[in-house]
Amino acid sequence: MTRGTCRISLQSPTGFWARLWDRLIGRRPLVPTAQAHDKVDFSLVSRVASEHVRRFVESIEDYQLLSRRAVRVVSAFQMPDNPGLQETIPVWLSERIRFGVVRRRGRDFHYAPIQSIEVDWDDEGTDLVLVLGERIAPGTKAFIAAYLGEGEEIEALRDLPLTAAPFHGQEDA
Repeated sequence: MTRGTCRISLQSPTGFWARLWDRLIGRRPLVPTAQAHDKVDFSLVSRVASEHVRRFVESIEDYQLLSRRAVRVVSAFQMPDNPGLQETIPVWLSERIRFGVVRRRGRDFHYAPIQSIEVDWDDEGTDLVLVLGERIAPGTKAFIAAYLGEGEEIEALRDLPLTAAPFHGQEDA
């Protein structure tokens, strides 16, 4: 039976008390950056990461706004029994998951900044709790997305994708 939990902070805490609290309760530090070497090919790792994130996103059953800054994502994705993958898949999810918010009657959207991600998994699936950096109004149209490109650099993964082109359809009445 596979069961576990992991919390990853994507933004460093601000203020003395926040940093002290994070250090005392033992939260993981920022996502570690891989040392890039000229003669090492990381493309296989990138493909495996993309495949696991794709399977997670395709298995999403539901997501709900818990508060104005927290979103719970429920997925039927089964975490592998391999302890090494149980440590790295949450990091891959934190690097690639995006929370999109639709604005102006579906004509434009943006990705809300994610401050931290809590990953919980058991035999029934995997749950994420995304703590956002901005408030989301109840009733807002939103979606979960993921970066599935073959990028190897974490800085490229953290860059938010460009928003959609302006809508050129008919006006809403």
